[in-house]
Amino acid sequence: MSVDKNLALVAKNGDILYPYKKRELSSGRYGFAISEPGKSDRKASPNDKEGQAVYTVDIEEVIKNVVRFGWGMRAKTDAGLHREREGTFRLGKGECEAYYVAPEYRHLVAGAPVASLDTLPIRTTASSRPSNEEENLETDRLANFSSIEFADALLFIDSEMTPVQREMLVLHAKSPDNTTTLEVLGRLLGDIDVVIAGNTYAALAELVSGYLNVRGLANPLQVIATAENEHSQPAQTQWQLRPQILHALRVSGYWAENPSAPDTTDEPPTKGESSQDTDELPTTRQSLIEARIGQGAFRKKMLYWWDGRCAVTGCKVTEAVIASHAVPWSTSTNVERLDHFNGLPLIATLDRLFDIGFISFTQSGKMVIHADLSQQDRLALGVNDGLKLRKTLHERHEPYLRRHREAHKFPI
Repeated sequence: MSVDKNLALVAKNGDILYPYKKRELSSGRYGFAISEPGKSDRKASPNDKEGQAVYTVDIEEVIKNVVRFGWGMRAKTDAGLHREREGTFRLGKGECEAYYVAPEYRHLVAGAPVASLDTLPIRTTASSRPSNEEENLETDRLANFSSIEFADALLFIDSEMTPVQREMLVLHAKSPDNTTTLEVLGRLLGDIDVVIAGNTYAALAELVSGYLNVRGLANPLQVIATAENEHSQPAQTQWQLRPQILHALRVSGYWAENPSAPDTTDEPPTKGESSQDTDELPTTRQSLIEARIGQGAFRKKMLYWWDGRCAVTGCKVTEAVIASHAVPWSTSTNVERLDHFNGLPLIATLDRLFDIGFISFTQSGKMVIHADLSQQDRLALGVNDGLKLRKTLHERHEPYLRRHREAHKFPI
């Protein structure tokens, strides 16, 4: 459960409380839990299936309701910095009388009765620092993470990253030797205050840490970069991006080192995909080619998530399993093309039926079959209404499968 540092309530004792996404076990609802004035996020009675909270993945909705309309939000402290504190908190109720909103969202609270703090206080204590042993263990773990794992983390947190955080990563990658300081990053972003730049970048690093389950680092930036020469002024410390992060940025489609490089592949455009579509891909050519033909990080990550088997039959002959896109390559963004949740690993027959829209899947995993496929053909192909996916789908599968069902006229 990584916190979102675009909004924070500041308690009287100095605790900094951030909203975070959670899942309600009784109903399966997921997102930031916010509650209207006079209500809590708990159930009104033991017999209720759902609590009284509203769940949303839209941080703008959280900011507006909490700051402008006095809603409560489920929030927690950053346990990596100090003792953990968690609960439902409201602004201006004696407990929290100040708040911080990131600059890119500050227009949402313009004219609010209480103005946002200009910078987010940083609360640390000597006891909050990890021991040398803890830090060394986590540093060793980080060195062993592959670029595929970092790419997976970037794709997973993509919806939680702000445009500024994405730009910071790219600017860092473009820096000489992939090395820069927070002071320089802030200047490149348009003279953003160095404290704000540091907090913004640290929040991004903590999203990555949360996905990789990395804890015990003295500085959250250590998950994405290494300090080359620590300075007495933290803003002037030189940070070099980890090589795995650099490669992950290319694989994930966030950055192309030379986007204008000529096309060197002999792979022709496939049906429904023009040469212009291929030539204009602003990401590393090799990563996209590998994903297109079912190799590389896209296929590896997809097969890993599905335990190396077909998502329906369980066939573990990986040579016979195809990494099939739900949203076609020709209509996907570069990030979607490389997102292993955009599709399913299927044996050839099912892959073809899925590709042309004769079968699809609901979010519960049930196979749905197009009315145009006759009963005789269904029998010959070995598909029926009783088939379903072997695993419970991740929430990130949903938007892709919904678009697949919409595109092929299945009931939504």
